[in-house]
Amino acid sequence: MKKFRPIHYLFILLNLLGCIFEYFLVYKLIFRGLLNLEHLVSAVLSSVIFIVLFIVTIYTLLSNQKVFEEDKEVSVSSFRLSVIENIKKRYYLRQSKNIDITFVDGDLQPSIMFALLDSVYINTNKRYSYKSIDDLHFEGILAHEIGHTLHMSKVYAFANLRLTAIIGNLFFIDTINYSHKIGKKETNIFNYIFFGIKYTLFIIFNLINLFILYPFKRFEELKADELSLTVSNGYSLRGYYYKIYKNHNSKIEKFRFNFIDFNHPNPLTHYNTLKKLMVGSNKNCELYLSHHISVEKYFDEQDKYHQIINFIEKDVQTKLPVLYMYIGQLAKKNHDLDKAKEYFRLAGENNQLIGYRKLVGLLKLEGNLEAAMEIYKILANSGDNEGKIYYNYYNQYFDLERVIINEVVLEPTTNESIKLTLNNEVIYDDGEKDIHIKFNRHNKNIYLNNTKIYKLEEDMIISKPFTLYDKETDEVKTIIEYFKKRDTE
Repeated sequence: MKKFRPIHYLFILLNLLGCIFEYFLVYKLIFRGLLNLEHLVSAVLSSVIFIVLFIVTIYTLLSNQKVFEEDKEVSVSSFRLSVIENIKKRYYLRQSKNIDITFVDGDLQPSIMFALLDSVYINTNKRYSYKSIDDLHFEGILAHEIGHTLHMSKVYAFANLRLTAIIGNLFFIDTINYSHKIGKKETNIFNYIFFGIKYTLFIIFNLINLFILYPFKRFEELKADELSLTVSNGYSLRGYYYKIYKNHNSKIEKFRFNFIDFNHPNPLTHYNTLKKLMVGSNKNCELYLSHHISVEKYFDEQDKYHQIINFIEKDVQTKLPVLYMYIGQLAKKNHDLDKAKEYFRLAGENNQLIGYRKLVGLLKLEGNLEAAMEIYKILANSGDNEGKIYYNYYNQYFDLERVIINEVVLEPTTNESIKLTLNNEVIYDDGEKDIHIKFNRHNKNIYLNNTKIYKLEEDMIISKPFTLYDKETDEVKTIIEYFKKRDTE
């Protein structure tokens, strides 16, 4: 059950007094001064304006209907849908009621997500799209907006009784948008002058809000951080603030945080607030990005990797496949091969086939060929070329059939065969989508080198074309070799 606090009563009182003050300004400056209307007419017209604002505000406070129309064409990843469902379940356990979370095209809301009444809206508008944030930070921002719904978010609708709050908010949206344009593009002096005019109007209409609205809004933001911990463990949100603090150091960004966005404390204040609230948590690591955990203090590289692994395993609530690969790589660097194999397998099971390839490499180093072949079978069934090669052609022989040098076909000068074993090195090339097998062999009749690169086409292994400089003839040769699988009786 939400409870009024003294700060809420103070906010309502100040905004009601501000409403009376603005009423007399409208009456005196516009209807009496500018339009020179009669006292009674001016009073009635001023009253109509504020009665309309009062009705809209009261309706807003009592309404539980959706404010924005749902964007039904949005495509959302299964991971983010699972995050939404998990947060809905935690909210229900706390409040014994459901929370409405909707995807909308909120063009007039310069936010990735925002809370209105008892609903949370996720923005799909291309300028403020939720897709611009990292998966690991998606949960944190959503939890923050849930925090707004848990802390008297309706109280701040009383600001809508005042004209300056409404007009100031419109100027805020426009000023934020224009500052984004200046920050992204090279601009001339006229752009800055135009921005200066907009900013001056923004400040004029927000003078009263600087005292009776924005201080309360900033308090609300920090309270939302605190209440976000009821549906999330806080690492995702804290990492988001850490990311903003580290990445947004340009002059225009600092100006935006300190002199335009009066609704929010700066990112460092958000970050430090959460750090104090998360008692007993790992304060030395941050979810900076999904594939980059930042560590503030460590003795050596091994201690750093150990802290990161411990942090993800114990503190990170939402596990992504990319984190499984990350832990596997770190465990391998720390020579903890059992943990590395565990997380490479988890990555593979979560559709990151590179995890299975890394696992095979460790199994081969251990000499566990039987287990390695089981993984190759999984890879082959998943359509992986490397898996197909080893699973289908393991321990089979290939004979050299012909050699092409500078487009001239030559008969092979050796009867040597190549046996495909798990000791042959395999190189996977993501760029060309080819699997190249590098056989360790020596064939002096063709060229002086102990490595060759081949790829499989049906039954034929065809060497990748390579060039060779022949010192004796001063000639550059392009060589292609063809190997065919030996027929076995």
